[in-house]
Amino acid sequence: MRRVLALSVTLLAVTVLLRLGDRLTTRTEHTRPEAGLDLVLAARGPLLPPRRVGIRSELYEAIVAGDRILVENQDAPPGLRVATLGSRLELVDYRSFDVRSGEDEAEAFRRWIVGAPVPSVCAVTSSGTIAPADERARESLEEARSALGARARPFDETPCSWAFMAVRLRSGWVPLAEVYSVETGVVMPFTIAPDLARYASHRADLLVMEAHGPQTVDLGRELVHAVRRDADVVRGDDTPVGGVPRSGLLFRRGAADGGAIEWRDVYLGSAPVFATYLGIPDGAHGAGSPTVCEVHVNGEVIARKRVDPGTNAWTDWRVDLARFSDSEITLTLQAKPSSGTRPAPVAWAEARLAWDGTGGS
Repeated sequence: MRRVLALSVTLLAVTVLLRLGDRLTTRTEHTRPEAGLDLVLAARGPLLPPRRVGIRSELYEAIVAGDRILVENQDAPPGLRVATLGSRLELVDYRSFDVRSGEDEAEAFRRWIVGAPVPSVCAVTSSGTIAPADERARESLEEARSALGARARPFDETPCSWAFMAVRLRSGWVPLAEVYSVETGVVMPFTIAPDLARYASHRADLLVMEAHGPQTVDLGRELVHAVRRDADVVRGDDTPVGGVPRSGLLFRRGAADGGAIEWRDVYLGSAPVFATYLGIPDGAHGAGSPTVCEVHVNGEVIARKRVDPGTNAWTDWRVDLARFSDSEITLTLQAKPSSGTRPAPVAWAEARLAWDGTGGS
């Protein structure tokens, strides 16, 4: 699944902000040469908050090379996104490896590393879960990581975010930059010089990022990471309620017992809340019985909210999760009928987790 999109002037501005906003620690001055190719790597583990730059700019999982962005759509399977740049910093290859799926994909990634041309640049970003359960897959990934000279161990822990760059010279792989986090997404800017040979003595430190300040996870973007997702739970874009469109999750009118979606190993920071807007979509008023919406944490019902089919406005709903601060949880969202008839469809717009005193905003 390969997609190369032209970047707009706005994205170029974001790239500039990224270069100004992050400072990678290295032991040489090669990180930011006067001339070269601007690269931005963005990675994010499952249900980790995205790394933000400025007020609203976000890059989730992407490799930006100059004026082009290489990125798969948000429903692509988790894995490693990798790109190869040639001796003239031209794009040679871009692909994904779903390394969590087993030995074949992990071995394919190892062979890709071994077969990279000399000289060339390798850029790697993680998306979702990349830790395989298969021991032979782990061995292949460890061989690839060791060959690259990476210091982080991203295949041992979930969730985590990992971005890595290296140049392959005749002497072997030389790491250029590396960022890792188990708390947040990561963004790594790097300007690489045209003369790759100059990096022969380069030494890059590993930057471990921590989450600081308000953090938010948009659950509407996390469907692919759910361990349970009933067929009637879908992404709802611009769902109108009372003529006001909002995007998020949509629990359609289907099974008599409603529907549910569940995520495991969800990391929460301090003072977390769950927040959403509930509403019966326009055109569905009066259809079915009132719907009871529930939030479950670790199998326990934490909060309930009834939505009547006659309601034609969004309802702001916030659930305090403070007792689960600084922990990993299993989160389940469920909609079910209040009586024996099928429940009305209900939209959970802007469903999100937030912490560090954000109050869900």
